[in-house]
Amino acid sequence: MKLIIYSVLLFSIFQFIRCQLTEKQLQASTKMVRNVCQPKNKVTDAQIDAMHKGEFPEDRSLMCYMECCLRTARLMKDGKADLDIMLKQIQTLPESRREPTIESAMNCKDSITGTEKCEIAYQIYKCLYEDNPDNFFLP
Repeated sequence: MKLIIYSVLLFSIFQFIRCQLTEKQLQASTKMVRNVCQPKNKVTDAQIDAMHKGEFPEDRSLMCYMECCLRTARLMKDGKADLDIMLKQIQTLPESRREPTIESAMNCKDSITGTEKCEIAYQIYKCLYEDNPDNFFLP
């Protein structure tokens, strides 16, 4: 039941809000994504916090957590990331994050070589972090 409620809330946030999010709204939406994906993939807070510090171990549960985050935010479908959808979603970010995120997305778009959805998500998040650690955000 919680999953349904979170899914409806996320759908509302990512589909119906086409205005600019505040930093507070962004943090709230990433928290909701985390609340959905973390228990599904049995990932600890410490593992997620380590990724915020640039530690990206090649751990299957972490990779699939990242895939869940992208899929839940509707940035990944059928195991593939969609750059056009990402660029549209980036327009809803707080203004201070918009341009750096677009730049990182463009810098990373050709570096994703994975063939499996969790591996692809891992490579996306790792590249985004390496490209601009100060602007990195992961639920």
